[in-house]
Amino acid sequence: MDFFIEDIGQDALYAVILLKLLPNIKFDNIYPLGGKKNMIEHVKNNKNRRKSVYIVDKDFDDLLRKKYRRRNFFYLERYCIENYLIEDDAFIKFIRSEKPSLKITDIGKKLTFNIYCDYLVKNLRTLFCTYLLVQMQKLDKIENCKIPPEYFALNHDKSMVNEQKVQEYLENVRNTYKINLESEFDNYQKDFELKKKNDLKGYNISGKYLLSFISHKIRKEFRCSQQPMISFVYRISEYCNFESLKFLRIKINRYLNN
Repeated sequence: MDFFIEDIGQDALYAVILLKLLPNIKFDNIYPLGGKKNMIEHVKNNKNRRKSVYIVDKDFDDLLRKKYRRRNFFYLERYCIENYLIEDDAFIKFIRSEKPSLKITDIGKKLTFNIYCDYLVKNLRTLFCTYLLVQMQKLDKIENCKIPPEYFALNHDKSMVNEQKVQEYLENVRNTYKINLESEFDNYQKDFELKKKNDLKGYNISGKYLLSFISHKIRKEFRCSQQPMISFVYRISEYCNFESLKFLRIKINRYLNN
């Protein structure tokens, strides 16, 4: 059986995830196809009789009402696969592997994971709601989700959101296209938790953004070694239990057993 995914370079990450999620299923290959359009074209034209599974990021497809439907084409329920790596225990175990002399309880107290995640979501939610509006209005001249997360980080502390940069982006959209963002935000209060104060989930904020900030937070607080983002993500995945992907396991097993 073959698995197909979107992003080039994520096959090793998905191998870790699928081995944990579907331990009794033998898969032959994981093929990154380089984007959702390629995924859709491939599944349409795949004449192979062997069962194949396609897993794609949700992005804003549900909010834009453009989800592609097919029995073996599975959408994640959060923005992207990286959102499912945001488990506090996984980060604590990663830090312990880097600093084995530290006690787990001390790591947890210093990391203040839930408080920090609430901080990130509060400071990124209007940005991502604006990204959605840019895509919805097809404002092609304005970059959105492909802007690297570091652009919205403070220069002297990349674990902190540069609120001024976020506001400048919103102002650019507001002034260039004469959009009343506040009025539009009212339509997506629930999707982006715009009025919620704590215990925020951030399911419509890119996990790539969240993990970028978290990686800098860990490096700053615990003086962990600097490593490429792809390596950090892979190592975190090894400590995740992925219980949040239980829905995907159920859907894939249902498809394979029919």
